[in-house]
Amino acid sequence: MEDERVERRFEPDVERGPSWRCPWAVLAVVVGVSTPLFWWTDLDLRISRLFFTPTPIDGRLWIGAAGKAWPAVAASALWVGGGLVLGSIGVCLGWIWPRHRAVARRAALSYLIVLAVGPGLAINLGLKEYWGRPRPREIREFRGRADYLPVLVLGSPHHGRSFPSGHAASGFALIGAALSLRRDRCRRGAVYWTVAAVALGGTFGLTRIAAGAHYLSDVVWSAIVTTTTAGIVVSLLPRRATEDRDPVSGE
Repeated sequence: MEDERVERRFEPDVERGPSWRCPWAVLAVVVGVSTPLFWWTDLDLRISRLFFTPTPIDGRLWIGAAGKAWPAVAASALWVGGGLVLGSIGVCLGWIWPRHRAVARRAALSYLIVLAVGPGLAINLGLKEYWGRPRPREIREFRGRADYLPVLVLGSPHHGRSFPSGHAASGFALIGAALSLRRDRCRRGAVYWTVAAVALGGTFGLTRIAAGAHYLSDVVWSAIVTTTTAGIVVSLLPRRATEDRDPVSGE
């Protein structure tokens, strides 16, 4: 029974072909709505202020960096992320889900490539190093020394690594597996992994906001950058082989 449930997650939905309109439409709406909202309001500061305490707790001004609860959540999310990476490597090597080699390997490979290119190169080595947006804990509003910069406003390179969130992006990278499954017409599996991407990326993002390391807009834009990267990566990977397309005959 368990094998049957797992198999259904990778079975192509043959009644409808893959569509890219929905993911890109959702991404466009997120960009179009969130960016002006962060520009024209102080939403970023308001959200960060919820986690700032004028009276230090354990010597810290941010509740996400004090005590044991928030650090434990952050550590747990990191362990989950590490497990997903190891599991994906196992899938690519055929150690996990060997009965679903083609579909599962494409999904796992998509996730690993997106993780390396999006959070790894584009965000941590690119945007974070050169965009220059100070972190919440570094600005004057929260007893720092730097000036607050709204999202998408360039600062001084190497003087602020807030934009965007690398931790959140590593969670959102699971969208690479979801888009791969969607293109292979495995819509049920695509939904599962989309939910997982939002949950893990959101958890990473929340713990980083609570620690004064990122603004909400940094987390939103990490999702935007990672999803865009995933769309490009999945579009460049080989499509389902002809012999994998018929789930009825298996030919």
